[in-house]
Amino acid sequence: MEATKSLFLEAFGDSPYLRVLDHFLAFPGWDYSKSQVAKDAHVSRVTLESIWKRLVENGFIEKTRDMGRSELYRLNAKNPKVRVLLEVDEKLAAAFAKTQAPLKQKITIKQK
Repeated sequence: MEATKSLFLEAFGDSPYLRVLDHFLAFPGWDYSKSQVAKDAHVSRVTLESIWKRLVENGFIEKTRDMGRSELYRLNAKNPKVRVLLEVDEKLAAAFAKTQAPLKQKITIKQK
């Protein structure tokens, strides 16, 4: 079963870099290992290495801790560019929600 694209990817395109960034934007308070991000974003580890380096150099993600032999990283919410991306992601969701028909369902209660 193929997963549906996020609103972020629908708006800005579907590339490995954007899939990794989108993963962190979707779960901003959580930290992840490279292996977990590669799996969740459907990106190979080889591709992820170059993406990871760019994200760290640009301050988009930051190391939070070591767990065994793995290093865990999360979105750097202190970075002004990241804050703008989070805001854009939130506005995309709000705009999408406005386009959806409100749920109107009549509920009938049977009395005994």
